[in-house]
Amino acid sequence: MGLLRQRPNARKTDSAFQAFARLSLANDSNLLLERLICLLPESPYAPWYSFEDHWDATLWDIYPRTQVCGIGNHDTVILDGARAANIRWKSFKKVILRGNDTWKRKSARFALTFILPLLILAIILLSIGGALNSPYSPYGGLELSQSTKATLQAVGGLLIVVVACVILSSPILINSLYNGKVWSAQPWFFGIEGYMPLGEIERNLFGAEMGRLSWSATSSSLSRHDYLKSDFYDDYCEGQDPSKYSDINNRITQALKSRGDEENIFTLVDTYTMTVTLFAAIKPPVAVLCCGEEGGMQRALLCSYDWTSNTLYRETVLRVETRAYWRMSPVARVRLSLQTRAVIEEG
Repeated sequence: MGLLRQRPNARKTDSAFQAFARLSLANDSNLLLERLICLLPESPYAPWYSFEDHWDATLWDIYPRTQVCGIGNHDTVILDGARAANIRWKSFKKVILRGNDTWKRKSARFALTFILPLLILAIILLSIGGALNSPYSPYGGLELSQSTKATLQAVGGLLIVVVACVILSSPILINSLYNGKVWSAQPWFFGIEGYMPLGEIERNLFGAEMGRLSWSATSSSLSRHDYLKSDFYDDYCEGQDPSKYSDINNRITQALKSRGDEENIFTLVDTYTMTVTLFAAIKPPVAVLCCGEEGGMQRALLCSYDWTSNTLYRETVLRVETRAYWRMSPVARVRLSLQTRAVIEEG
């Protein structure tokens, strides 16, 4: 700290955190505190002054996107200029998807839409052509030639064949209608306590396993990836299921027996980027707060909330894609604590 230009006068009533915060505000060009809040310590019980980061980033590797504009009580700061989004824990919700209206989808939609009118028309034509001579027919008063009757029966039979073909191929038509590449999706963050496979998540979101979701490669401390070969890249980084690794699987099993003050495992679903992230935290976070960027990814703080003090507590830090950052909403000033809520309650 000796290299900093401005050194404010010390106050005897200030805590160590408040003294550091005043030093950071006085030297605003260095943005020390704005960078510090984006680091992810290895332990959730690490002190606020820990400069270690899970991804081995230094303070100067992080480019802040927010500003610390004030110092609050109980070692908190007032943060301004952040973008945020809430995490939905209650249940899954319908996600609106947008894709190109290709000729396959148009044909499938046309066939499934007009199958019922064609079936009704076929029944009417067959009843007119085959039941005119019946005394119970409603068309008994009509007199048609045999050729006309044969024509009606032929057209009705052809329509029945078309309807039967559409019914038999309806699984393929429905798959063509709802499957395919998704060009845009409604942004949602869904939180799940514990671990859930991708297939089960897709069945709850989309009704079937469609291969749309994928595991994040480097978003959290529990993310795992592997390097694969593709047609365009020699080493393509692809996220893997963390539960396939023994160390992560043991933590998932251990979290099933965890108490409220112990580390738990959660799953975060991002419907905009179609990625799923497994992360560890003590308290379930309710908000995602983007505060900086590093290495082409955004540093997102997952925060729990205490309504009695109107304070957000940093539970963990994730790395999210930049395109997700622009889909979040700017929020007003928030009160943030760098310590987890469990540490504050124990203290």
